[in-house]
Amino acid sequence: MRRWFLKRAPVPRISVVAPQILAGDGISKGVRDMIRAVTGAGWQVSVFTRANEFGDIRAHVVNSANELSQHEKFRCADVIIYHFGYFDELFEIVRRGNGRAVQIIVFHNVTPSEFHCRGIQARRPALFRADSAVSPRRPALASHANKRQGADPSGAGR
Repeated sequence: MRRWFLKRAPVPRISVVAPQILAGDGISKGVRDMIRAVTGAGWQVSVFTRANEFGDIRAHVVNSANELSQHEKFRCADVIIYHFGYFDELFEIVRRGNGRAVQIIVFHNVTPSEFHCRGIQARRPALFRADSAVSPRRPALASHANKRQGADPSGAGR
């Protein structure tokens, strides 16, 4: 009797980048929820951050965009998800990503503008190099990035 085996599709490798994952922080809650969702789907998830206050999240601590770009798990990712709420030097990596992964920016926009670093305005064009942007509070930002890439303006990406 002949057995036919279906070749399984490779498990997507996801990198999640967040400057910090802290207790009591709204952006961190969104990051934790996303990590749980993609891990629950059976995908391989690597988390990169400067600081992590949660023992249930295994994270790689990185302190610069250069250090992030050199990390093997980041370089192998198929999808990179950046959680952006304020400017952080780690997001300079959006300009080049890892050279092959789909890049998605989740822009939380919960920080009042008076607390933003002035550098965020100068670096805003780098955000539009992502493949997709999702912004539940600022649809115009997501719409601009997604139209630039020919993606679905709802923020679903491609």
